[in-house]
Amino acid sequence: LKIYLHASLSERARRRTIDKQLLGREVSPGEVARELARRDELDARVMQPAPDALLLDTDQLTPTEEVAWVLTHWHNRVNGDIAPQSS
Repeated sequence: LKIYLHASLSERARRRTIDKQLLGREVSPGEVARELARRDELDARVMQPAPDALLLDTDQLTPTEEVAWVLTHWHNRVNGDIAPQSS
């Protein structure tokens, strides 16, 4: 089972900003977004989903919902249910 997780730049910047602030670091969302955009540019050439990967957009999901989605699709796959759809 191949799963490609995706989140928009703005959502990833929001999450990363919160993470850094919880560690006591003072950062701005704009600064974090610029860092992520630079990294995305470098990674874009090698970070492509496999043709048979399921795509999971995590923008509106909690970590618990993400895990539930993965487990549901894994369960469907191992039990031979209909091929799962991307979200």
